[in-house]
Amino acid sequence: MIPEEIKILAVDPRAQQPRQLQFQLENLFPDISVHVVQAFDGHRLPTPTSWTSGPGAWGCYLTHRNAILSAISRGVSRLLVFEEDALLSSRFIEHFHQFVGSLPGDAAICYLGGEHLQWLRRLPERISEFVYQPYCVNRLHAYMLFGMEMMRRIETHLQQPESWNEPHHVDHRLGTLSRVGVPGIYCPDRWMVGQAAGTSQISGRAISERFFHDAIDLVNARTDGRVTVILHGENKINQEQQSWLNKEGLVLGLEESGSTLGKRWDASQTVLSLMLDGVLSEGQAVTLCGWHELPTMLRRWASVRGHQLRLPHRHRRLAVWDTRLATCLPQTRAAWPQVNFVLLDNPIRNDEAFLACRSVAQQVRDAGMSLRVVEM
Repeated sequence: MIPEEIKILAVDPRAQQPRQLQFQLENLFPDISVHVVQAFDGHRLPTPTSWTSGPGAWGCYLTHRNAILSAISRGVSRLLVFEEDALLSSRFIEHFHQFVGSLPGDAAICYLGGEHLQWLRRLPERISEFVYQPYCVNRLHAYMLFGMEMMRRIETHLQQPESWNEPHHVDHRLGTLSRVGVPGIYCPDRWMVGQAAGTSQISGRAISERFFHDAIDLVNARTDGRVTVILHGENKINQEQQSWLNKEGLVLGLEESGSTLGKRWDASQTVLSLMLDGVLSEGQAVTLCGWHELPTMLRRWASVRGHQLRLPHRHRRLAVWDTRLATCLPQTRAAWPQVNFVLLDNPIRNDEAFLACRSVAQQVRDAGMSLRVVEM
C-alpha cells in the first residue's frame, strides 16, 4: 500500500511553501519520487460558461484531473497527492504507517486530510483502530489512490461537469462516490494532514491554519441531553448577553470560529440551522432530514458540538440560539430530555420579532417545559 509516486500540486512550484513540503516528504519517504507539479491557475484560463463555481475552482478541477490522467497514462497505480498548503501533523509518518498498515485489501481512495460533511445524516464507520469508512469527505489537500480500475473510474466520474447534480467543485464530486456506497474509500481515525494558513485559491479569502474534526471524535461524541435553548428576538449578541452566558456557564454551539460578540451569523451556513430549515421551511418537502429523523440528528449535533468545544472538561453547557426549536417541542424534548428554555426579553421592545418570541415562550410554558425569563 506504499505509494509509487508523490505529487505536490502548486500554482507556483518555485514558491517556498511547496518546496518546503517537498523537502519534508523526501526526508519521510526517501525511496519514493516526490514531484512538485505545476497546477492550473484558473484565473488565467477561459472558464466554460457551464461551469458555475468560478475560475479558482475550475483550475483546481483541471489540476486534480490532470494528476490522475498523468498517473493512468504512465501506469502509476499507487499515487499520493498533496496540495501545496498541506500541513503535516507532528506525528505524520507514525500515523501514516499505522493507517496504511491497517487498510483493508480493497482500499482504493484514502483521505489523509479532509473535512467530514453530512455527519448528521450518517457518521463515519469504524473499521479498525486506525481506519474509518467516511460517509462524505470534502477537500483534497491530501489523498491516496490505489489501482488502475479506481483511477479510471474516478476519471470517468469527473467528466462532463455540466451534468453533475452537486456544486462544481472537484472535491464535492469525488465525495459523491462514498455517499453512494462505492467500496474501498477510507480515512484515518484522526487527520494526519491539515491546511496551512494562507490565501484560498478557490475563494481568494485568507484562511487560518486548520485541522478539521476527526472521525473518532464524531463517532465517540456523547451528550447528557442538558441543552439550553435561548429565545430572543434578534440574531446578534451584545456585551450584556455575552456576560450573562458566561456567568451561567453556557457556550453557544455555533459552527463559526472566534468571538460571537456583536456578530450576526447566516443561519444558512450553520449545520443546526440547515437541519431545521429542511424540516420547518414553509411546510415543504424536507431536504436534510424529516420529522422522524430530527431527534436523532439534534442529539448527534449536540454530542459533536459539545465534544468539539470540550464542554465536559470545561464544566460548561451547550446553548442553542434558535427560536425555531420551540416550535417542534416533542422532537426537541426527545433529543434532549433535560432541555431547558431561556427567554432573553427586553420589556420595552414590542416590535414583531420580540412579540413572536414571547408567543413561542408561552408555547413552551403551556407544554409544561422548563422556561426561565431573563430581562435585559
